[in-house]
Amino acid sequence: MDEGLRAIRSAFVLERADSELIRDGTVVWRGDRIIAVGPSWKMAQDHPTIRPRDLGECLIMSGLVNAHDHGRALGTLRMGVTDGPLELWLPNLFSQPALPPDIAAHYEGLLQLSVGITTTVHQHNPGDWRNLEAELQATAEGYTKAGLRACIGIPMMDRNMLSYGGSEALFAAMDPADVVAIRSQVSDAPPLGRRDMLDIGRRLADRWKDSGLSWLCWGPVG
Repeated sequence: MDEGLRAIRSAFVLERADSELIRDGTVVWRGDRIIAVGPSWKMAQDHPTIRPRDLGECLIMSGLVNAHDHGRALGTLRMGVTDGPLELWLPNLFSQPALPPDIAAHYEGLLQLSVGITTTVHQHNPGDWRNLEAELQATAEGYTKAGLRACIGIPMMDRNMLSYGGSEALFAAMDPADVVAIRSQVSDAPPLGRRDMLDIGRRLADRWKDSGLSWLCWGPVG
């Protein structure tokens, strides 16, 4: 039965990374499921009533996976955070203005889809640690609205907030005025306990268990 089937045809089709390139290929689908992929002559033979949309000299391939992203939408430089050593860069990152997470994820999702990415691994940078769970939920909703699959990482950060050697050792080597400036912007205490983060993860995992677009991972920071 060809009812509800749609198809696209192009000069080149690559079904998987390890597949042989198909010249003059057609992809057939129904709803959100691909039904068949193969040479156009074979797809026409198997589904004679379908009239594929011809994309011409294009390559049809599986969606790309972005293995690491933060969904910032505008990027750090545009928000006034210049490149530098990690220990100096992180405090500036935490103090930058935060966009609403649903809007940022929606924009980021559309941007990634426009270049062929269909799945992203989102390592979240909280705008406000006190609202971490709400931010992660809003982020998932933004990506879902865009139509992008997202593995959303909880930022596990419970130690060494400013330096791998501990804050006191870092402060002891700094000018006192710089220490005061840093303490006024960034706390060196863990924002949430490990148990709190695990509890947030369990609630989100249960909330997203039936979602086809959002799932959870743990992302140790640094």
